[in-house]
This record gives sequence, structure tokens and C-alpha cells, in this order.
Amino acid sequence: MLSNDIISAARSVAAHAGIDLPAFCAVVEVESGGKPFEQDGRTPCLLFERHVFHRELKARAPGKLAAAVKAGLAIPKWSRSTQYKDQGASAGRLAVLAQARAIDEDCANRSCSWGLGQTMGFLAEELGYPSATGMLNAMTVEGVAGQLRMMAAEITRKRLGVKLAARDWAGFALGYNGSGYKANAYDAKLAAAFRRWERTLAGGAALPSPKLYQSLAKFEVEAIQRRLVDLGYPEVGNVDGTWGTKMIGTVSAFQAHEGLPVSGDYDDALRSALAAAQPRVPSVERAATTAADLRASGSSTVATADRGRGVGFLLTALGVGGGAENLGMLDETKAAIGQVSAVRPLVDAGRDLAAWLTSSWWIAAILGGFLVWRLFGDVIRRRVAQQISGEHA
Repeated sequence: MLSNDIISAARSVAAHAGIDLPAFCAVVEVESGGKPFEQDGRTPCLLFERHVFHRELKARAPGKLAAAVKAGLAIPKWSRSTQYKDQGASAGRLAVLAQARAIDEDCANRSCSWGLGQTMGFLAEELGYPSATGMLNAMTVEGVAGQLRMMAAEITRKRLGVKLAARDWAGFALGYNGSGYKANAYDAKLAAAFRRWERTLAGGAALPSPKLYQSLAKFEVEAIQRRLVDLGYPEVGNVDGTWGTKMIGTVSAFQAHEGLPVSGDYDDALRSALAAAQPRVPSVERAATTAADLRASGSSTVATADRGRGVGFLLTALGVGGGAENLGMLDETKAAIGQVSAVRPLVDAGRDLAAWLTSSWWIAAILGGFLVWRLFGDVIRRRVAQQISGEHA
């Protein structure tokens, strides 16, 4: 969902450009997820394209290409495996951009897609700017509205407004994203997003009330997530700077525990309570939870793990029986167990024991049964710990 600020600016920009608002909002949602800035709160959201950097340096600064290739920042062709390997988080994207700019600033800026519409920097001159750096400066100064105007300018320049009006999502995606759009199903995503926005905006419907957390930078959300974990709310999940469903649920639980109005949103009362709160202490009953308690309550996780441990026990018993039968005495079985212990470091080191295990299937059964039994035992222990902590209370 886009923030009200973005929708309001989109309404104005789309009307001026003669673009259908639901379709315009759908493009923003698919291209950037409605996140206009990187974690510094100033740099327009970006994605650095290594193959474009290679092309731009080769054409504009060939003497710098070798350094970029050596640094792993320039590749001759688009490659899914290496293209975005270090850009999963905002900090990674900003770091890659800084490294590329150290080689050539304008070529680096030309090699990124920018802002809510993910407009490529190399389109700068086509859109009326003297350089990619000039275009980026305009985006930065003008904020959300500037990013959306840049997007509308690209749509208009490429004559893609007619594709949006005709709901020709494949035609639009081809012109806006290039021939690779099929690999990412951009056309299907645009169609689905458009249907949602058409319903949301039908008849001039009132926009949803703005959420205060939408004004927070990613690093601010990460700080709140870390604080919640410290206070005994591991159910918040990964510290990823995203105020998603887990975050809303955890904040709601914290607000209820602290006697605050439950909204799942961010406000002054939440900020003050986070600063002053003491770690949540599990109830006496929950702190004393055992695996037997979870079995009695019908825990599906524990039931599945119990079945898995049963399989491990049967495998071990089969191996012990087979070893005794083959060797004729129990002492050899004990020695086999010793062999299992001896080779365990090799297993941990990833050595290939297939040949050895094949020659002594019963030892393989003992080893496999022991590992299965232990694995599912760890599952039960983790589930009990989660119940005690409240993560799955």
C-alpha cells in the first residue's frame, strides 16, 4: 500500500500528465513498493545495474572500465546470479553506489534506476536533463513529487500512456522494463495491482488513514525492532526495518502489555513506553512449560517431531539388530557405535562417506537414526523455548 502523501502527489502528477490514477499507482507499487527513499531518508530508492555500468564506462570512460570489472561492479551482460548479490538491503545498495561513484560518479548515477518509478539514470538527457547527476539532484530536491514527475515524464516520452489506458500490461512492461519483464512477471503484477487500486480509488473513495510508522526511516524501524527483542518480544521476527504484519502484531502485544491503546502503529506514547519499559517476564505457568505440556495441549509441532523421533529410533534399532546378526555379537555393535562417533567429525566437515556406509548398511542405519532422533529432539526443545519466551504463546 502507498502512503497518503504518495497517493496525493500521484493524483496531481497523473492528472497533469493525463495518466489514469489507478494505473499510475499500480506502476509505483510494482516498481518500488511505495518506498521513495533509501535508509538515509534522502537518497531516492535505487537499484544499481552492473551491466549498465559496464556499458556506460565503455562508452564514456573506457580507461576506468578495467578497475570497475576488477572490483566486481561491471559485467558485460545481465546476470541474475551476480547482478544484485549485495543489494538486498538499503545499506548494501548505498555501499555499492558509493564504490561505483568512486570510479566515475555520473556513470554510476546513469547505471541506477531511481525513485518511485525506478527511472534509469541513462534516460537523463532524453528527459531534458544535462546529466544523470543533474536528474538525480532534481529528484532529491523535489522529493516524492519530483520522483513521480520523473516517472510520468518517462511514460509520456515513451508514449506508454496509451498502453496503460488500454490495460495492455504486457505492452507497457515491454516499453518500461524491457524484454526481461516476462522473467519477473511484471505484466501480471501490474494487472493485479491495478485491480486493487481501481477498487480503492473507485468513485473518489476516501483514502485510508495515514499510518505514522510510514514516516519512519528503515533504520528507525530496525531500532524499534531490536528494542522489542530486548524487551522479550522475539515474535517480531527478523530485524529488517519492515513494519509488516509481524511488526504490527508485536507492537499491538506490547501496547496491550503496557496498557496503551492497541493500534499496531507508532506514536509518542509508544516511543515513551519503549524507552521506559522493563523486559517482559513470562508468567510462572509459561516459564514452567515442558514438552509434555505441549503434547497435552495438542501441539502439532511436537506431535510431528515425536513421529520423527520414532522413525529415528526404529532406524537405530534396525541398525543395531542388523549389526548383531551380521557380526554375531553385541560387542561389535558397540564398536560400530564407536565408529559412528569417530566418523562424525568427518560428516560435520562434509566428507563423502557413501562408500564406507554402503559397505556397512547397519552402521548407516545407526548413524541416520541417531541424527534423525537428535534433529527432532532439537525441534521439540526449540518449540518449548518459543512457548516460554512468548514467541508462539
